[in-house]
Amino acid sequence: MNPEYVPLLAAFIGAIVGAITSIASIWMQSYINAKRERIKQSVSLALESYKCEISVAQNSRSGGYIHPIAAYLHYHMGLMKLVNDDKVTADNLKKLRDKNQELLLALKSEKERTRDKV
Repeated sequence: MNPEYVPLLAAFIGAIVGAITSIASIWMQSYINAKRERIKQSVSLALESYKCEISVAQNSRSGGYIHPIAAYLHYHMGLMKLVNDDKVTADNLKKLRDKNQELLLALKSEKERTRDKV
């Protein structure tokens, strides 16, 4: 190789590495920001659902059981993930509902275990 081309080749390789690093950094920031926004939307929806349940329980004569807010957050996070991945189907919604029911059962059994210890 001709010695005059070594600096040109080094500069070209450096430019390629710099461009790839810049693109990767922008992509990572975009991914993190989208995930953060999805979490914020999920939390907001979960809080609104929770407030609606409280309102319904307060206005009903028999009261009612209100699930822990973790159940609402779990459901809305899963729903936002399905929407983001463009996988909203009846089957996936049923799976999400089933997972949420498992969470509710786990939370309920945990509540009963801590109540029995007191």
